[in-house]
Amino acid sequence: MRQAPIVFALLLALLLPCGAGAQDEMSLGQVVELVLKANPALKARDEQVAYAREDALAANRARWASLSLSYRYARLNEQPYFRFREVPGSPRFPYSDEDNAEWTVEVFQPLFTGFALISKEKMAALEVDAEEVERRQDVLDLSLQAKEAYFHLLLARRGVEVAEEAVRSLEAHERDASGFFKQGLIPYNDLLRSKVALAAARQRLASAKARLEAARDRLNVLMARPVGTPLSVEEIGDGTRSLPSLQALTEAALEHRPERKALALRMEQARLMARIARSKRLPQIGLVARYQQMGEDLLATENDYTNPRNSLVALEARWELFQWGRTSHEIEKARHKEKELAYVLQGLDSEIAYQVKRAWLGVKVAEENVFTARTALDQAKENYRITNLQYREHMVPSSDVLDARQFLSEAETNYYKALYGYRISIARLERAVGVSLDAIDKSEGQDRVGRETVDAR
Repeated sequence: MRQAPIVFALLLALLLPCGAGAQDEMSLGQVVELVLKANPALKARDEQVAYAREDALAANRARWASLSLSYRYARLNEQPYFRFREVPGSPRFPYSDEDNAEWTVEVFQPLFTGFALISKEKMAALEVDAEEVERRQDVLDLSLQAKEAYFHLLLARRGVEVAEEAVRSLEAHERDASGFFKQGLIPYNDLLRSKVALAAARQRLASAKARLEAARDRLNVLMARPVGTPLSVEEIGDGTRSLPSLQALTEAALEHRPERKALALRMEQARLMARIARSKRLPQIGLVARYQQMGEDLLATENDYTNPRNSLVALEARWELFQWGRTSHEIEKARHKEKELAYVLQGLDSEIAYQVKRAWLGVKVAEENVFTARTALDQAKENYRITNLQYREHMVPSSDVLDARQFLSEAETNYYKALYGYRISIARLERAVGVSLDAIDKSEGQDRVGRETVDAR
């Protein structure tokens, strides 16, 4: 019994690290991974990809031989017969029983379909590629949403820190003002200004906490977690990065944007649709192997009128020579679809170039805002420090301290808005390009090394 508290303490020490680990801060990569893993729309897209893969397998099997089995049983009202009118009396000769059973086993192997089956197989394979590319587009969109929610959460958390710092500073100022008023060094209205400013700061703190809670809930929703689930995320650095050239970004976007790849695949499908339609103008040839059994019993084993079983191997050909122009209309329909997609692709290239440039300019502006806001923040900190010292020396009124504190809070807020706005701009640029900027930097570096090697030779 005396050892029980010691054992309990040891167990508690072992369990505490596990509990602390559950509250570890999540990185941006972990958040994006969880969002992609939990999002129901992306799961639905996965099912569409799986559906397309099964359809492609089915299209591939259509070129293989098929096996079919058929069975028919019929009960006639009277026994069938035929008669010879040239014979006196026109006697009747039955040629079947009232009960007729027939079953057939058939193997059919298509030999030539005007390239229709091969085209359908290729079309189904292209559909798999198109679905996977469109899934990549969904991944990029969801990743951008996750990153924006992540940075908004960081901004909201910084907003609470700024508001709490303002409350602490104004509480200290209000204590100083109360002391100065008791000593008769400041008028009562100066003390009232301090109290009003403190009350307003506390209201702003309450609003900041509400925004933080909403930002946390937004990220929880994206990760398919219950609203109100505790969530803490890692802070990011406050530095900026160099950007690839606008030309390199545009070229990368035209190469990697999934929307463009999906359109190119749809155009190839339209070409195959025209080929499938043209196949109807050619003969359809197949090889048939059939075993047939006919009789009067259910299993068709007894037949008093003809041989009960037979088999054959045949070469079948079918050629539709006239369809009232239906094939021509189907070919033209596919051609119009291909032209439509070509025009869409042409417009998409211009739109992609515009989106990349707009996002690139957004990063440039955000980067300048970070530099400007950082300079303003340093100045606001120094201004507040000097003004606060002057107030304590009774050189400036209380309103100057309150103004300086307000300027500092605004400068801190503007700096964090600029910092996380810059991160969001980077994320939007990567979405516009369709690939990470690090990958473009690496590609540019490899191209540069290659050019230098060629020049050296």
